[in-house]
Amino acid sequence: MSRPLFSLGERLFAVAEFAKGSHCIIDVGSDHARLPVWMLKNNYVQKAFASDISPFCTEKCAAFINRYGLSENIEVRCCDGLSAFSPDDADTVVIAGMGGDTISNILASAPWCADGKHTVILQCMSSFDELNSFLHGRYIILDEVPVKDSGRLYSVMKLTGGRSTSFPLTPSQNILKSHYAKDYLERLIYIEKKRLRELQNASNAHRDLEEKINNNISYYKQLLEEIV
Repeated sequence: MSRPLFSLGERLFAVAEFAKGSHCIIDVGSDHARLPVWMLKNNYVQKAFASDISPFCTEKCAAFINRYGLSENIEVRCCDGLSAFSPDDADTVVIAGMGGDTISNILASAPWCADGKHTVILQCMSSFDELNSFLHGRYIILDEVPVKDSGRLYSVMKLTGGRSTSFPLTPSQNILKSHYAKDYLERLIYIEKKRLRELQNASNAHRDLEEKINNNISYYKQLLEEIV
């Protein structure tokens, strides 16, 4: 008897939709390997890698993959970021559920991701400024969508290597087609205003950072004006 398939939350489902049609994905920080298992079972991809820096997590991945009879299709690798992979291993790289600084470090250590031959799908949890600074001049956004999962708003991005002239790279105008765009932008504005208040209450001057935050707020408001 086949095991009933689980459902993905909206966040990972958006990731899966962006990766659909890939030949092979690398799911970095896969944890339980839910994403590659779901994608294989639904014929979204033909092959996948589940990787994690933690031996405990890769053991969980292997057990979960075996439970669904996919050990021949999903290979597990224990490594830091993409250190155990080469450009020919896969055509799509997924990094979801990490901070922008961590994502930037992983991509910086694997410059082949930006060769224009690979698709990179990101879902950033924090440190958006760091991620924007890293992506600028290295990647272009093909698509982006805000989603709501368990009451929290997230953005999922689909990118490839290329030199973009726009800054910040995310959020992009692609989000405006989503019915969550207004809520997502208002959430970003709230977060930036909170950061600004904290800086202004600090004893040390952070004028450069204050200017960057104010620029972010202005940009988010400009996108909002295109909705309302």
